[in-house]
Amino acid sequence: MGFIVFLGLVLLGGILFSFSAGVYLYSKMFTRKGYESHSSIDDEPHVKDEKIMTPLLDAKKRWEEKREERKIETIQIKSDEGLSLCGDLWLQKEEKSPVALLVHGFTDSAPGLAYLAEDYYNRGFSVLSINLRAHFQSQGNIPGFSVKDGEDIVLWLLFLKQRFGDDVKLLLHGVSMGASSVIMAVYGKKTQIKEVLPMISVVVADCGFSSFKTQLQNQIARILPRKGIQKIVGKLVYWGISVSNFICNRFTLSKASPLDAFQKILKEEKKEKYPMLILFHGKSDSLALPIMSEELFKIAPAPKRIVLVENAPHIGSYFYNPNGYMNTIIESVGFEKRLKEEGV
Repeated sequence: MGFIVFLGLVLLGGILFSFSAGVYLYSKMFTRKGYESHSSIDDEPHVKDEKIMTPLLDAKKRWEEKREERKIETIQIKSDEGLSLCGDLWLQKEEKSPVALLVHGFTDSAPGLAYLAEDYYNRGFSVLSINLRAHFQSQGNIPGFSVKDGEDIVLWLLFLKQRFGDDVKLLLHGVSMGASSVIMAVYGKKTQIKEVLPMISVVVADCGFSSFKTQLQNQIARILPRKGIQKIVGKLVYWGISVSNFICNRFTLSKASPLDAFQKILKEEKKEKYPMLILFHGKSDSLALPIMSEELFKIAPAPKRIVLVENAPHIGSYFYNPNGYMNTIIESVGFEKRLKEEGV
């Protein structure tokens, strides 16, 4: 009897520890107040890489200083829960130009993707760079972890359809968590995506995670090695964080899985026609491991392509080979030919 009581107390203590640690870490890492004061990403290698950060910050500065000169519009839409979501729209003079929808990563913002916006614009694209929920100008206190972000992106696509018509050609480009979000939007079987799917020519996913559960477990394992009691503690901490997210977001973190989205497509008898998928990943990415993109590529529906960039850390694929990176995208779906025909 005493042993059973002891086991019960140990179990109760583990649950209490897990929940307490999960709530604390969730508030520090994944609430807006927490990550705006200090994000764990601030200490990652790519943030200290001048090859990445110098051009990134220079472009971000230009984005903020030249808004009026470039006639960049601030666009607002409402999420399904009524949150105000904001984005920046930079239009070409040519009304029928293709539109690139850019989606940033965790703790970043639309101005943070100014380097991509400028490159796409110079190649003849209009650009809509959005702020994910709970980031920069968009409302919300909890990020969408690619699940709700995917739902929001579908709403942005519907906005573009309404603004530019049914014949507009769209390109989606997500970086880091934004990469996983664009996959969840297009391949996650959202009902409304069918209205815009024929308009999407290419989906670019740069250094995203295949599963946020795996991503978070990998991050926990960097602090608590997966052996002995530390492995158990790590699992309890993950469980507590996931429960905290369920309370705040109404979904467990295991639902944030592009890999599962692709696996469900594999099981379908009737195959949908999907756009070209291009996966980029730096071979030296220690935050989101390159094997994640390789896992996604194996089971993603065709057409698809993967590019692994030597020596590039997280978000570094573009900066380590800008021309090769962009040419891969433009040439993959015939945009180059179309833009030349239109004299752009």
